[in-house]
Amino acid sequence: RAGNDDALSLNPQKAEQEFYEYTIGTSSLPESTVVINEINYHSADDFDPGDWVELYNPTSELIDIGNWLFKDEDNDHMFSIAENTFLAPDQYLVLCNDTTSFIALFPGVNNFIGNLDFGFSGGGELLRLFDSNGSLVDTVFYDDTAPWPEEPDGNGPTLELINSSFDNALAANWSASTGYGSPGSINTVSGGQENFVISYSENWNLVGLPAVPADPNYLSLFPDAIEGTLYYYEQSYQNASDLTAGRGYWLRFNSAGTADITGTPINEISISLLEGWNLISGISVPLDVNNIDDPNAIIISGTIYGFDGGYVLTQELIPGDGYWLRAYEDGVITLNSGSRAKEFVQDDRFGDDANTLVINGSKLYFGIELSEKEMLRVSLPPAPPDGAFDVRFKGGWSVVNDYGEIEIMNPEEMLTINYDLAISSGEDVGWVLTSKSGVEYPLNCDSEFKVPSEERFTLEKRTGIPLEFALNQNYPNPFNPTTTIQFTLQMHGNASLQIYDITGRLVETLVNGKLGAGTHSVVWDAPNVSSGVYFYSIRTENAFKTRKMILLK
Repeated sequence: RAGNDDALSLNPQKAEQEFYEYTIGTSSLPESTVVINEINYHSADDFDPGDWVELYNPTSELIDIGNWLFKDEDNDHMFSIAENTFLAPDQYLVLCNDTTSFIALFPGVNNFIGNLDFGFSGGGELLRLFDSNGSLVDTVFYDDTAPWPEEPDGNGPTLELINSSFDNALAANWSASTGYGSPGSINTVSGGQENFVISYSENWNLVGLPAVPADPNYLSLFPDAIEGTLYYYEQSYQNASDLTAGRGYWLRFNSAGTADITGTPINEISISLLEGWNLISGISVPLDVNNIDDPNAIIISGTIYGFDGGYVLTQELIPGDGYWLRAYEDGVITLNSGSRAKEFVQDDRFGDDANTLVINGSKLYFGIELSEKEMLRVSLPPAPPDGAFDVRFKGGWSVVNDYGEIEIMNPEEMLTINYDLAISSGEDVGWVLTSKSGVEYPLNCDSEFKVPSEERFTLEKRTGIPLEFALNQNYPNPFNPTTTIQFTLQMHGNASLQIYDITGRLVETLVNGKLGAGTHSVVWDAPNVSSGVYFYSIRTENAFKTRKMILLK
């Protein structure tokens, strides 16, 4: 519950006195701030939850509404909100005057503050909300004449803003609720339809339903999608044509863009999980992963992934996106827009105390020994469909100890590799990355380099790695138009790497300056250079070597 019976300062006499000391000033709140979103002002005998009003925070900021004042037209029904009361982004908060009857009619609503001494006039009312500085935040004037919803026989009405982003000062933007309204959640008037703009990237995306649409066909929802590329996961990838709420999907696009999806908001959904990996989607509002209702603790911590060109750990489920998560066993989880934040946050892997290898932005860890149970927390979801980027250690892991085979899916020709050695390997011990074609890249100097893309690399710890002056054969060779040149320096000092044509004319200088001891890799990109035989030379103060290469266009 967002509050309790003692959560507010209920002193009408003091509030009335303070009212005349307030002046309408300029609020320091965001330009679009808390709005009056729903009002129940005329309880009947068979509909008697007491009067209530709902506030909504449409911003991306946490707003302190402590000491705010709520007043009617005559200042005779007033209350102030207690200190340290906060309204989170996308959160709804109900203020009601009768806790017992409100709970009886809305037992599932927990984001409310009750037992407030106020009442609204059924014939019409001016409602005003002031912040703690006395600035007017929002105001609504209603009555029972058109275009305001007229009082129906026996029930209500409860007024709902048709869309929380609409101007609530205009009667045309309000409607009488169907049933008893929707306190504490998204308004459901006008068929409960809301529009969502979903962004997607070129190539493969993980998508889901942000709301329940009239037509769930993927080409109706995403007209620019590549036909035949909608897949869900149930032990393996399965082709589909319609999207189902709560399920995540792969979908491919030729170019980046957006899709408009209109439907009935999803405020709560229960999702059945199978042991192992599951592909899910969220609800109609962003949901922190720590607010997932997991009563049997079946979700394996640290295994909730989104996809942004590669798998990334996520802290929040965004409407319209799909997500992977792994379960210890079969079971049910629930996503609810009214969930309250928990005390913990999703793990951040190993912090700064681990060796990391980042390939095209996707991070792997090495030199870490884990138990069998701990290894489940560092497992990766199933590989994406062909054409997407993916990197992992063999077996679907993101961590190895002394040795690992790296499997790579890459539609591009080159890989950018970054690494950080946080754990000392000891004297004469080092790490070597070796491509499938046999090119070795010792991880002992440059923290970033580019290499030609291959399907498989190995990463291993070796002892007794000598440092000797060396110039390796470029790869690939012949090449068009890029090739990688690798060389090793015995000591720190000045070095130059230069390209010459067959006549001995200098074509390009790739390196000229001080470099540290160790192995270095440099890419030569020669799109404007003619085909032919070229020579590349590495020169230091004490050594010189040359090799031949062929540019073939």
